Amino acid sequence: MDLLPHRQAAQMDRERVETNSAPQKLCMGHKSRGRIAYTQFMSSHKPLVELGKRIRSLREAAGLTQEDAAMEADLDRAYYGRIERGLVNVSALNLLKIAKALKAAVGAFFPKRQAGEETKV
Repeated sequence: MDLLPHRQAAQMDRERVETNSAPQKLCMGHKSRGRIAYTQFMSSHKPLVELGKRIRSLREAAGLTQEDAAMEADLDRAYYGRIERGLVNVSALNLLKIAKALKAAVGAFFPKRQAGEETKV
């Protein structure tokens, strides 16, 4: 019996994971592909992950849930969650909205640098 295209793709991804080979194509739309994409994304986009961690800590310090913070910032809750996990390259406008919702300065989202220190990306 032939599998539906999305199930066939999921099966191929499971086989790739078992054989430990890299996937040919990544798509966040399928759960099994999403796990592989998430792992690869996390290893290559640490600044976004660090930004998300700082946003999360400020939200928790403010005593807000993700849903409350997203509502205050006028953002979709799922999108807000992806920001906190470092999965999206959030725009400056959305950072301003989040800062306002958390009653924090936008600068609080970024690490402090010492004089003469180079920025690592």
